[in-house]
Formats: sequence, structure tokens, C-alpha cells
Amino acid sequence: MPETIGDTMDIDDGSDVDLTSIDPFWDLSVALGDLLYGLNENTLQSLSLDLGCCHPLDCSTYWIDGQKNIQSISLLTDGGCPNFASNEYLDLKSFTSIQSLSWKGLSRGDHFDCLQDFIKNQTGARGLRTLTLDLVEWNRAEKGWYDHQKATLGGFPPRPDNFFATSVVGIESDQNTVLFQSLKKLLLVGVAFAPFENEFGYCFNMMNLSTLQLRNCPSSLELLGALLEQGITPKLKSFELIIDWDCLHHYSDFEEVQTEVISPLEWYLIANSVAHHQSTLKRLVLHERGISKGEVVDGGIPWHNSGELLFHDSRLSCFGTSGPISEMESSFAELPVKPRCHILHIKMSWIDHHKKFEEEFHNIDPEDSDFDFEDFELLYESGGKFLSYPRAETFNEAVDTAQTQPSNRSPSSEPLVLTIQEPQISTRTRKIANRSDFSGPAQALLKFARWAFSSEGIPELRILAWGDFSNDGRWGESNVMLCRDQSLEPTGTNFRTLRDSDFNYWDLIDENMDMLSACSPDHLLWAKEAVF
Repeated sequence: MPETIGDTMDIDDGSDVDLTSIDPFWDLSVALGDLLYGLNENTLQSLSLDLGCCHPLDCSTYWIDGQKNIQSISLLTDGGCPNFASNEYLDLKSFTSIQSLSWKGLSRGDHFDCLQDFIKNQTGARGLRTLTLDLVEWNRAEKGWYDHQKATLGGFPPRPDNFFATSVVGIESDQNTVLFQSLKKLLLVGVAFAPFENEFGYCFNMMNLSTLQLRNCPSSLELLGALLEQGITPKLKSFELIIDWDCLHHYSDFEEVQTEVISPLEWYLIANSVAHHQSTLKRLVLHERGISKGEVVDGGIPWHNSGELLFHDSRLSCFGTSGPISEMESSFAELPVKPRCHILHIKMSWIDHHKKFEEEFHNIDPEDSDFDFEDFELLYESGGKFLSYPRAETFNEAVDTAQTQPSNRSPSSEPLVLTIQEPQISTRTRKIANRSDFSGPAQALLKFARWAFSSEGIPELRILAWGDFSNDGRWGESNVMLCRDQSLEPTGTNFRTLRDSDFNYWDLIDENMDMLSACSPDHLLWAKEAVF
């Protein structure tokens, strides 16, 4: 029998095998184990394993045996983990005091077995107040579950109409059982509701939710229609929907609306539906995704055709939209009534940008006299996560380039003032908005910012955000966060990048980070060739 000693395994034939070559998570298991077993029992109240990979099993028994009072659990996993790395997951049913559960990347068969056991136990499910389940993409999750069934049961087991409803949650047709009795906030991603739309509404206590977020969930409209047919006024205060929009007229008194829609024909109709909530609406996100060359990409919203409906006598403090930065100034300038928002978020997909960069890289003509292969090679081999440009400008250089008004300042005076500020950008800001390259499209952002923070722009604007702030800073290296700074007016620029020390702005950002991260245009996990 093999014996485990340190980081090697002694096999009967006398040879030593490096455990890290068998399980790449071995070192992580050892490090976590040393840390966790040094903690006092039953003292942890929050557990977050947002690793984006398989979870080391050696730690699982610790959570079950040593920490019974955990109230919040967050898991971020990858459905592409190799089988040898993990055959089972955390035993969630042991946590009976849990009030918040978030599982993103839920797509393997053993993932669903773990969640199924937790729900069947019911004690934990009944006490949940906040629940996030991100299946990434329905077809892939369904395939992952069925492959696991075949491997476990053998042969070709029958396929249910909706495996998540019947096999994982335990929903039965025509039974209106409320399983999550205490639930107030629900976020579902990639969950299909058909043919159990009515049962889902009861099971997840949707008529009593204060926050409902549905992202890329097939049959979302049918689900919302089933809720309306119950004849009970929903208690929702915050609503996010990525897929459909024509249900908005049937609800009343929303304080937040966050939607992502694919190439609508009549923006006026959407604006009219949103304006129905004008007296209560405080935060609004409208993100358009269009079709270009068969791919879904960011689109623009014609605010000059519908903005008056949204901003007249508006209470909006936060507003998120999409579209080419180069067209933003003209679009907002044409509005008879300017937004009075404190936060303006220009949303965009960095995966779109990444794909565009790859296409440009592969279509480059090496015979072109202006082509510098070393520049592109370095950019491509640096990880390829973010679109970059061969000639990178700093924020200082870009702001100076974006100047549109003549000035008597010396060329170096403005960059010097801003350079002194930049080192103060540190850990907290880097996590969500840490872009260092202000060439390319970011140059257009700074030109728009100069207008937006001016007296002719958006007078109450305090924060201008650009990018995708979903998934806890996943795209932080590409995002930009600018804030108003009146002290810089003598230099001709009254805005700058956000700092960690901007406590008044951080209070505003923290209060609205859910709005900034709403309607993510990209899947949590993405590969060049996703297998569904």
C-alpha cells in the first residue's frame, strides 16, 4: 500500500512520485490545511472559497467538523476540473445556520449532487435569506449533469424535462410548495424554468422577494407571466433581467431596473415601460447587445429618441448604459433634460474587445511597413486577457492629449500635478479599476469625461465608470473609474482616477456596486472554444 510522506508518495516498486504532478491542488491543500486547523472551533461566520478551480478535499472535513456556525458561504468553481482533482464537494447539508449561499460556476454533476443534498435536508434551505446560483450556461450544465448520471448509474438514464427542477431542487408538477421560506434576495444565472414556471415561483418564494435577478435564464418571460397570474402584487424593490423587457408595464413601484436586451426595434417602448416607474426609480441599467457578423456585441442606445421620458423629473441617482464612447457626448448633449445621476456607468464587454484583438492579431500583414511584430508578440504572450495597443499612454499623457481648450500652461504643468496623485492608487482601487493604458478607446473616454464633468455636461456627476465591474473585479485591469475633483480646476481638468483615500466616493461606490456589476455581458467562465 502506498504511504504519503510530505509531497511524495512511496509506491510499492520503490519509486517516488511527486504528488503535485498527480494533483495540481496538492500544495494548495497543504497550505490551507495548515491555516485552517489553527483556527478556533465554531468561530467562523463566513466562508468564501472563490478559487475559480476545484476545491481541495482535504479541507472539507475541517469545515464540517470544526465550524458549525457559518452563516455565509461563497463558492466559485470551474466545471472543467479534471476528475482526479475532485470527486465530491463540500457537504453543505451540515450547515444548518446558513443565511447566505452563493455558488458560481455550478456545472458539474457532483456540484448538483452537493446542492441537491443541501436542499433535501431542508433545514438550511428554509433559513436562507440570500441565494445565488450561477450555472454559467444551461446546455453545458445539463450536459454535465447527464454525463455524471451516465458515469454513476451506467447506460443511458432517462432525461427529465428539467433536471434542475426535478432532480436537484425536488420540484413536482402542480405542487405549489414554498421551499425557501425565508428567501429575500435571489440571483439565478443560466437556469431554465420550463415547464415548471409556476412551481419555480412558489418554490423560491418569488412573490415575497425584495430582490430578483435573472440572467440568461431560458423561459424568463414565462416565469414572470406565471407570477402575474397569481394575482398577488410582488414585493420587489430591485429587479434585474437579462433576456426580456416587455413585462415591465405589469409591475409597479420599482426602485431599480437593470436589463440587458438584444437589438430591440423600438427603444421608445422600453423607455415608456421604464418611465412607468419614474416616481420611485432610483437606479437604472439599460445595456444593449447587438448582433454583428453572427456574434453578440455591445450596442448603442439612441438616447436622443427616448431620453426625455427617462430623465424628466427623474430621481435617478445611478445610471448605466452602453454604446460607443465616441458618440456619448453628442447623444447626451442632444437631450433636452440632462440626467441628474451621481454615478454614470458606460458598460462594455471586455471579452468582445479580447476577441477583436485576436482577430486583428491574426489578420496582421507582416509585409506592412508599419508592422512591429515584437510589440504584438509581447502583448499576445503576456496573457492575452485584455485588449492592448502597441503604443500605451499613461493617464497623465492621455488627459493632456484630450485637452480641447487652449491654455497658457506649460506643457509639463498638468501631467506633474496628476503624476503626484497616481501612486496613491493602491489595493482597493486596483481590484476593480486598474487600467494603465489610456490609448485607443480609452482616449475617447477621457474626452467624454471632460464634457461630462463640465458645467455643460452632467452637473451632479461624481463618478464615471467604464467597463465591466461584475464578478468581483475580474476585468479590473481594463476598467476605469474617474471621479470629480474641483481642486484640479486651476489645471483645466476637474476629474481624475479614483484613489483608495476617496472615502466619500467609496461610500457611494460600495452602496451601488451591485448596480455596477449588474447585467454582466460575459459568462463567468469563458474559453476560446466552449463545449456545450
